[in-house]
Amino acid sequence: ARVRPKREPIIAPHFVMYVRETLTERYGERMVEQGGLKVTTTLDVDAQQFAEDAIAKYGERNMTKYKASNAALVAIDVPTGQVRAMVGSRDYFDDTIDGQVNVALRPRQPGSSFKPIVYAAAFGKGYTTETLLEDVATTFPTSVGAYEPGNYDGKERGLVTIRKALAGSLNI
Repeated sequence: ARVRPKREPIIAPHFVMYVRETLTERYGERMVEQGGLKVTTTLDVDAQQFAEDAIAKYGERNMTKYKASNAALVAIDVPTGQVRAMVGSRDYFDDTIDGQVNVALRPRQPGSSFKPIVYAAAFGKGYTTETLLEDVATTFPTSVGAYEPGNYDGKERGLVTIRKALAGSLNI
């Protein structure tokens, strides 16, 4: 017979572990374990449940449709920057997907999720949806080497409007 490890019920495990790690970095392990700290967080339990339900629903679909084995979601209150919900994986207790690893906090390329921020900055500087951009291979120097973004299909489109670039999720 196989012994199953005991599973404690925990609300928002990735958020809880994130807060714990943050406290440990700031105050040390001993203070966090034995110091009697009183911690108030920004977690919204209803938003957390909604986020977990969304990840469960769409995470399964994405696994089937795209072979995406994991998923994450972080909901932030924009005016305050407070984290309202954090789901770091499809299932915190699933070792087959490294469930305890919080993929929301992993360093990775932001991909298309960052595009609205870039476009908002451009619009703030006077660009419009009809402004022309060059969708051609470009190399950007960085402190750790060159970075050359590419489009999902590997193609270049030459001059395109911002509207077309955004609608086509172009990366160059």
